Amino acid sequence: MNPKFPRSFFPAQLRTADAECGHKRHQSGVVREVIGFLELIARRDETGERFVWPRVDTIVEHCGRYQGAKYRKRAVESALKVLRRRGIISHRVKRWRLSAMRDGWIIAPHDAVFARKGKVCSFAGRGKTQMTGTAVWLRDGKKYVWSPDGPRNPKWMPPKGWAQ
Repeated sequence: MNPKFPRSFFPAQLRTADAECGHKRHQSGVVREVIGFLELIARRDETGERFVWPRVDTIVEHCGRYQGAKYRKRAVESALKVLRRRGIISHRVKRWRLSAMRDGWIIAPHDAVFARKGKVCSFAGRGKTQMTGTAVWLRDGKKYVWSPDGPRNPKWMPPKGWAQ
């Protein structure tokens, strides 16, 4: 993994009271470009699940430095691993989209991973924000699903055969 990636994460951002915040505000470099591109696609998902299915080569084509060459494929793959470890994107999942089974990721909403208190937007971690309470990625065999209520909610009962 690129040793610069830990420095590419900004856990807290000072924002004006009415300014929106997004995943891109908390990242820099290739990680910022990758999450920006994935968020753009996730907003277009008509189901609201925020599922995206671009190939890594497609991400490389659309993610470039401010002034200069594109990022290399290996850097984009490392950025995807970093985003997965931070809980911003899911494991690879399969979903039915546009009359075909697609292999891709589910992008967690910004408010599911970051919490805002006043003017400061800070990293709370997966499942620790007011919006989601105990949200987690749940696994059923090879499927991963974003569960906003999570298994720690006493009202939530997992379907038979589900494992966390």
